[in-house]
Amino acid sequence: MTQVRADKIAPHLWTRLALLGPGDLSVNQAAVVQPESLMVTGHGSPNDALWSEMVEIGWTREIRLDQPVLTASRAFAFTDAGIRVMTEALAELARQRAALLAKIGGYSPGSAPASVTAVCERIGYLSTKLLALLIMAKGRASETHEGGGRHAEYLAALEAIARGVEAAARAVGDAIAAGPDSDDGRDWLDRTTKALDYADHMLGLRTERS
Repeated sequence: MTQVRADKIAPHLWTRLALLGPGDLSVNQAAVVQPESLMVTGHGSPNDALWSEMVEIGWTREIRLDQPVLTASRAFAFTDAGIRVMTEALAELARQRAALLAKIGGYSPGSAPASVTAVCERIGYLSTKLLALLIMAKGRASETHEGGGRHAEYLAALEAIARGVEAAARAVGDAIAAGPDSDDGRDWLDRTTKALDYADHMLGLRTERS
């Protein structure tokens, strides 16, 4: 049963990673290249929830701390199987994010100005998070009529936010075309930043209510 559950979860693990903030995600990225490294997190954190679930299917193990770094801290380490599946999930997340960033006209990672890179990184993060949330939402159905209505409303809200982020990506392309350091380019980037702030805020509200 555990293997069946693992086989079911593994292909979609990247969607869970897409919901992590940059700090939480970086802990997982560092741990897979340092076998047996200790991963410490607080009780109730996103990583705590993820790693606790992974313990049940043999991908992580909890390490008892003699002297906890924090009063409410927990420590975990990846197993060999966990490192393999997490490495694959991180690679898939990177592929998904790269594919979304490739849609931004004129954007070249590694050579774009810092102002453009910062905005594009936010777009990549929000886009993959929205994609993950949509995949998860479409994979579950409500059992009641009332619940079905709320679920449909939630899906529609996510899709509307995703369209807003896509519009922001197009605006970045316009900024690049105009020249990021030109008056028009800076104006496009400023508008895009405000649009992403709004999208981030609305996404937080919808996620809290889901």
